[in-house]
Formats: sequence, C-alpha cells, structure tokens
Amino acid sequence: MFNLFKKPKVDANEGNDAPKKPKEDVKQDSFQFKFPEDQEIEIYKRVAKTYSRFLNQPIDPAKKQLIESNQRRSLSTEEMKMLLVAEKSNKNRRGLKDWLDFGIKSGKLPGMFFLDYQGKMSCYKSALQKYVRRGMTEKALEAGLVLFKMGRDQAVRRLKIIVIEDVFTAVEVMRYLQKDMSVNEFLSVVKFISEAPKDKSGCEVADYLMSRNLDELTVDEKLLKENVKKKEHFIQLCTMVLKLAKEKEWAVLKRCLGNDSVVESCLQRFAEGTFFQGDSGLMIVAVVRYLSGDYLLKRITLPNVSADDIPVLKLAEIDWFALDFHTPIGRAVKYAFLKKFPEIEEQQLDNAWFRCESAKLAENQIGQWEPEGMALSQRTWRKYKDEIETMVKDFQFNKFRVQDYDK
Repeated sequence: MFNLFKKPKVDANEGNDAPKKPKEDVKQDSFQFKFPEDQEIEIYKRVAKTYSRFLNQPIDPAKKQLIESNQRRSLSTEEMKMLLVAEKSNKNRRGLKDWLDFGIKSGKLPGMFFLDYQGKMSCYKSALQKYVRRGMTEKALEAGLVLFKMGRDQAVRRLKIIVIEDVFTAVEVMRYLQKDMSVNEFLSVVKFISEAPKDKSGCEVADYLMSRNLDELTVDEKLLKENVKKKEHFIQLCTMVLKLAKEKEWAVLKRCLGNDSVVESCLQRFAEGTFFQGDSGLMIVAVVRYLSGDYLLKRITLPNVSADDIPVLKLAEIDWFALDFHTPIGRAVKYAFLKKFPEIEEQQLDNAWFRCESAKLAENQIGQWEPEGMALSQRTWRKYKDEIETMVKDFQFNKFRVQDYDK
C-alpha cells in the first residue's frame, strides 16, 4: 500500500548555517510527497490516515467507501486534490481521476451518479437522435456539434444509425457520411435529415430479420443479383444479404450488389457492429430498400451550415425526453422507478418509454410503425409519464448535477 503522507527525518543541522547533507534516493512502491508547509500538515495527515487506503481498491468500491466517509465528514477541495495526486501517482485510473477532478471543480465529492466521458457522449448521442426525430433542427445542430467535437468517428457512426432507423426517406445522404468529413459537412447532413420527412417503417422488418435462423439458408447469388433492384422477394433478398454479411462474404456482396457508395456505407456500418441487434438488421434492410428505389428523396442538395454559427449545447440544456434509459441518467431513473413501482415489469416500462416518448417523430412522418403491444405501451405511458419526467429532471439536476459540468 502506498503512503499518501510521509514525514521526513529532521535534519540535525536544521536552524544553523551548516551545509545540509544531500538527500539520499529513497525507493518506494509508488510515490513520495514533498513535505508540505506547516499550515498544511494536518490536512495531509488526515487525508493519508482516512482516505488513501481506499485508492488501492477497484474503482466502484473505492468510490463507495469515499462517499460513505464523505457523508460522515465532507472532503474539502484540498483533500480531493491530494487524492487526485495520489491516484495519478499510483494506479492512474481514468474512472477515478475524472470523478475526483469533477469534485474539485464543483467543490463537492461526486456521488455514484457521475457522467464520465462516455456517459456524456451517450447523452449527446441520445439528444441528437431525439431532436432529429422530432424535427427540432436548432437543438439537433447544437447536439451534433458537441458530439462531433467529442469524437468524429462516433458521431458519424451514430448519424448512420439515425438515418436508417428514423429518416429512411433521406437514405441518399449515407454517401456523404465519411470518416474524414468536416464538421460543416456533418452539420449539413444533420440539418437535412432533421427537416426531412421521417420514416421508421423498416424497423419491424429488421426485427423480424434478426430473429431468423440462417443456418439452413442457401444463398442464391443469381436470384439476389437479378432481383435486388426489384420489390419482389424483398424478405428473401434481405435474408440472403444478411447471411452473406454475417459470414463476411464481402466479395460476393459486391459482385451481387455493385459498387454503390450508399450500399458500401451501410455494409461498412454493419461490419463495425452495433449495440442493438435491430440496428444491424436495419442496415441490411436499408441496402435492399435503397437498391429497389423504395425511398422518397432521390435527389438531394445539402444546405450550407457553418459550425461557427452554432452555439454549444450544455448538458443542462438537454431536454428530459432525450435522457431516456439509453443514457446513464435515464438508466438510473429507470431502476429507481422500478423499485418504487414493483408492479411494473422492466420490459413493459422500456416499451412504453421508447415507443411513446423516445421514438416520437415529427408530424411530417410517412410510413407506419405500429409494433405489437402498442396499446398497452400507450396506457402505461399515460399513467406514468409525469412521474418519469419529474424523476429525470430530478436526477439530471440534483443527483448527476449536470449544471456543474458546464462550468
């Protein structure tokens, strides 16, 4: 175990003009603090005695015990700084460093409700998709700008999912979504799809597709090549493309489907992997629908957008409906809600929350999306929506303290 505080030996010559003996190198397991000024001695001692042992534990137990100790006697900013130095000098774990750094900036040790880098990115991903769905273009641009600055690759990957899942009418924009695209190009696509008619009609087909057993399926390359641009045999063609994609038969797919950049973009996104199985299915459905011409906007011209004209969306400015159970804030709310209302099953809540709030589309929707059990979801959401909204806002500002991240 490392020692946060180590008192040096007193020099016998201290207080006179005799030359001091050079200090010998001391080997330690981790690090050694320079002896502090007299007025800081007590705080170093207290930090060393009370808290340093926690940092030798895994992140979550370390946080938990520090939180419990903080409840008995609040850590000061100086103590948190000492702990941060200790962590950097020992295990140097980002999860604890970011947590302590946030406490230093906000003046209060965070609880278990904390947004690390990926947590914040999750909130902005969710916000971007919700604002695009609802046609809230200004906020979609603001969320998109933050997300792009946090990580271009993840921003582009997310936008591909949004296009295919919610705005298939504008599938042609997939050809613009490249890994080396500029921020202005990215925002131009965001603006275009936010204002375009919404279409989620491929979701049910994708869910069905991903439930199929492909083990016994034989791919007929001739049938696929000759019919992929027709609307006949749609499900059969989707199934064959899915099997080839799962088996990474990219050369066969290229031979059958051609070299179109939209097809390539969809298959590339499939190859990168998706968190939800249905999103992978959507990429395959998109390929076949696109090649058959089953989409609205055949010729598109992207608008001109400058990032310099877009304000930064703060975490505190994200609307409650964008912080659903796909985000750390929404997940915390979900489990608190289920504990408060044990009569509600988790899947019932997920379905109601997503179908009736998270997936809500702008009025310019075309195509139908009516998943099985929608009536039950609507009844559930009518009953509990106000409770969920209140809890999300409470967790957003009082437990996660998102306003402190914007300082």
